[in-house]
Amino acid sequence: NWQERKEDNILSLISRLQKAEKTEKKEILKARLKDESPQRAIQSLYRIELRNHIKLSDIADTKANILLSVNAIIISLLLANLLPKLDSPSNSYLIYPTVIFVLFSIASMIMSVLATRPKVDNAEVVENDINKKDTNYLFFGNFHTMEIKDFKAKLRDIIKSKESIYDSLSMDLYYLGKVLQEKYRLLRWTYTVFLVGIILSVIAFGFALKYYGMEDELLDAVTPLPKE
Repeated sequence: NWQERKEDNILSLISRLQKAEKTEKKEILKARLKDESPQRAIQSLYRIELRNHIKLSDIADTKANILLSVNAIIISLLLANLLPKLDSPSNSYLIYPTVIFVLFSIASMIMSVLATRPKVDNAEVVENDINKKDTNYLFFGNFHTMEIKDFKAKLRDIIKSKESIYDSLSMDLYYLGKVLQEKYRLLRWTYTVFLVGIILSVIAFGFALKYYGMEDELLDAVTPLPKE
């Protein structure tokens, strides 16, 4: 009585097993091809490099902000403590060391601001090179003045092939490196100016205290007190 249904069930189970085996083989083959394909390695390369460049940019901005804060604290302390004492003629020998210290601090502050100042407007590239393929349109500074239809057209051109996508990512990585090179070069000069200013200021203060501060103290000691 149940033979016919039993045979149908057996055939259904065999069909399911065959489908499961085929699916498993396909998944194993996909995983093997995915591991062997260079696309995954290429994507990882671009992802890691772009992340490293962004981290380096953050580090440069942090260093510039630290130097900016240090110079601001130094100048505020000088204005609060040292400058009021320069009104006295007996402290006139401290004017030149103080001026050197303040000038170098202001110079390093200005260079720190220049190192962190963003450059966004790049309308000349968009107007003159809109039809060229060597412009990085993934950077917002190159497309923020474009019309929406032109921007869509450029994106359609980019995503037509893997080569154009990788070229765009390569240009993005290249121009990020150019920005980092300029930022770190300016930051290096900023720290050099700050270091030279500290050294020269210490030397100037020491020279002034030794050769002029001691003379003032000796004159004060030798000068007789006025009679009442």
